[in-house]
Amino acid sequence: MDSSAPRSPSLVAEVLPWSRVHTISFATFAAGAALEAYVYALSYVAVSWAPVPRAFLPLLAIWSPLWILSGGVLSGVIADRLGRRRSLYVNYALYISGAVLLSLASSFAFLLFSLSLLLFAAGGEYNSILTASHELFPRTHRAKALALGLNFANAGGIVVALLSWSASRVAVAATAGAAAVILLALRLRVPESVMWLERRSGPGRAELELRRYGPKSSPSPSPASPVTPPPSTGAPSSALRFIAFSAMGWSYTAAFTMVSLALGPYFMPTATDALILVASAAAFASGLLGFLFDRVGRRLPLVVSSSASLALLALLVSCGSSSASLFWPTFAALNASLNVFWLLEDVLKSEAWPVPSRGTLTALVRASSLIAVLPIVYLSSYLSLDDYLALSLGAAAVGLVASIVWYRWGVETGRGSSVLIWDRLTH
Repeated sequence: MDSSAPRSPSLVAEVLPWSRVHTISFATFAAGAALEAYVYALSYVAVSWAPVPRAFLPLLAIWSPLWILSGGVLSGVIADRLGRRRSLYVNYALYISGAVLLSLASSFAFLLFSLSLLLFAAGGEYNSILTASHELFPRTHRAKALALGLNFANAGGIVVALLSWSASRVAVAATAGAAAVILLALRLRVPESVMWLERRSGPGRAELELRRYGPKSSPSPSPASPVTPPPSTGAPSSALRFIAFSAMGWSYTAAFTMVSLALGPYFMPTATDALILVASAAAFASGLLGFLFDRVGRRLPLVVSSSASLALLALLVSCGSSSASLFWPTFAALNASLNVFWLLEDVLKSEAWPVPSRGTLTALVRASSLIAVLPIVYLSSYLSLDDYLALSLGAAAVGLVASIVWYRWGVETGRGSSVLIWDRLTH
């Protein structure tokens, strides 16, 4: 490549060596994922802090997901129109306001309002993490960086449980606010997406932002770098991507909700605390497989993890509580495989979009998955045990089918491929 030829800052950003800026970004996103999970778990703990009026009971099942997805959609639109960094101001203002109000809430309505602010911010921040990670991290590290960062979400619920047992509600709420303040300070040190800047303002502004990554002499992209799109005959359409990614997200959310949050406690009603600990520990441990995500790609691991989840769920359903020696390792392995599937589908559904619309389309995929789960969660409470088990198996099977569809008609987005290939596609 001619060194005097104009460089695209976006291509340069993808091949930069790992630097201090990337380390700060990773730490910030990992802590942000943990805070999102903390707030989501807190929303279920905090509803016990005040008497629940009967009129509010139907709202409780959908309150948290509703605000999470609403925050994600707004944050996605802001990230695409105003920038990845600017979306954080709304998120953290709501985080801090919600935490302060929650610590002061005396009525159930006031408590729900405070939680809505926190959940709105959590949904927005999570979507911002998904969007920005693919544009900030080098292509040879982006999947592992995002997956390992998201894996810290497994720690958020554990922290809430420990604090709720040993601390006052003011301390529990203040923890979220203090964490948000610290994270805001760190977030301000994360640069704007060079890819977004180049498309929004041209290469000049993007080149200036690129200097924040450290080296004054940035490397030029290699001529062999895979930046061209896949052949038109094999390029998955935006409709196929949206449907496949939404189905994967729906499958994980429905299966996890029905199995880890309901089926496990049904079989072991006196071991709820142990179930939470085992599920969280197994999930976090399996998340360390994220170190391999850039090497093994996405398509085959999605099929393997979804197949394993379906098989383990079938085994768990068949053994039930009849054999504790079989139940516990099966339950742990199931949560581990579900976690790997979740990390893979979250990485995939946020990378396979063009830069100008990545935030919005990622948010819409997440929203469609969550909205479709709500009626399942509601209706499942009226099902017999046999029907409930069949439905949970069906939810896991949807994930396997969607993974097979992507394996057959999708393209490999890992193994060092450029995230910019999607900007070259026209459908």
